[in-house]
Amino acid sequence: MKIILLESVNHLGRSGDVVDVKPGFARNYLIPNGFALAANKDNMAVLEAKQAEINAKEAEKRKAAEALKTELEKLTLSLKVETNDEGHLFGAVGVPEVAKLLSGEGHEIVKRDIVLPSGPITALGEYTVEVVCHVDITAKITLNVIK
Repeated sequence: MKIILLESVNHLGRSGDVVDVKPGFARNYLIPNGFALAANKDNMAVLEAKQAEINAKEAEKRKAAEALKTELEKLTLSLKVETNDEGHLFGAVGVPEVAKLLSGEGHEIVKRDIVLPSGPITALGEYTVEVVCHVDITAKITLNVIK
């Protein structure tokens, strides 16, 4: 099913792009959440008329994402966790814990934009956490998991 993206979507495209996706993904997620419109003649005409406006919004979002990336990469987060006598964590450190730490620093980041490259953290040490600020802008944050 061909759709027009109204918002940039990770791993799919930027706003204003016409992409082909599975019908269920379009009907159940993209269109109801306002990320896309069906690519028919009427909607294509509207897209062409608003292309300059869409490009301006995209440039503004990209500039804000660059600023956020700069701020985030200055951060070094520390998370105190409980461990047993051998130093193993009780449970694991995941995306919700990282989101809470970032919230404490004044950055409200959506959980789906936080990526733990090696999966949930299950040991003490220093890790790199990625935060997707924009479709192609990713910030890398240092996370220290300490006892």
